[in-house]
Amino acid sequence: MIFFHFTSVSVTASGQIVRFTDKLPAKAKYCSGVFMSANTHHHTKALANVSVVFNAGSGQTINQMLTVKDSSKKAEPLIVMQPLDENATVKGFVKDYGNAAAYPYVVKIYYKLKDE
Repeated sequence: MIFFHFTSVSVTASGQIVRFTDKLPAKAKYCSGVFMSANTHHHTKALANVSVVFNAGSGQTINQMLTVKDSSKKAEPLIVMQPLDENATVKGFVKDYGNAAAYPYVVKIYYKLKDE
């Protein structure tokens, strides 16, 4: 069965780097996609850099620039083929580029998970 989980990261200031760690649901065995969005408008195409590492640092690393296109409803998820450890965690950071129209804003990182 496919299900989703998300991590919320609050960015409160221009140029801020915010680290995060999140425990994935115990039933998650595999991650097949990642989608990122932000609840702010920005003046240029680049808002922030988002880095995610699976399995407490021993799994696949994703580094992606969060852009205007990523925050739209038409954006496609990044395809990931990551088996998950038992009690898997994700950790990473959001590095703001200073282009948001207003602060604070929230970055949400969605994980497309499978339990089989």
